[in-house]
Amino acid sequence: MDTQTCTKILLSNETTEEEKLMAANLLIEISDLQLTPEEIIMTFKYLENRITNSCMVINFYNSYKKFLDVLLNKNKNMYIAIVKMLACNNKFDYFMLIKYILYRKHKKGHICLPNYSYVVKLCCTLLDYHDFDTDNLLIPEKYKVDLREYRTKKYSGKLTKAAIKN
Repeated sequence: MDTQTCTKILLSNETTEEEKLMAANLLIEISDLQLTPEEIIMTFKYLENRITNSCMVINFYNSYKKFLDVLLNKNKNMYIAIVKMLACNNKFDYFMLIKYILYRKHKKGHICLPNYSYVVKLCCTLLDYHDFDTDNLLIPEKYKVDLREYRTKKYSGKLTKAAIKN
């Protein structure tokens, strides 16, 4: 089973809780995610409910599935941040903004990006859940500079070794 199949199982309202648990564990193992099965299941259950309550079930299902698959392959750490955010707070508006703005390909001259403070706030909120690379987001360089500064302040020294006293 691959990650796309795991995502499909987790988003489906036709799979059992046992199948979802197996898919969550496999997704963690395959992708080496720093998440618990409970976080994944809770997040996907929330998204599944949003899909089920929509009048465009098939369109939303395919759209969410494709976005989550792409995100897992392009920016695994951002995927972790989103799962943690949704598992903790169900901030669906943040999920939708990420989906439609940050990873959407814009045609030249047709960029409909929310204002600067909203995009930076969104990304900083996600960075509070987990560290991820902001350089591959489809946002203006000005936004990326501020996000790099925030990320550096929040996670600086995270990967450095502690000093050893003799």
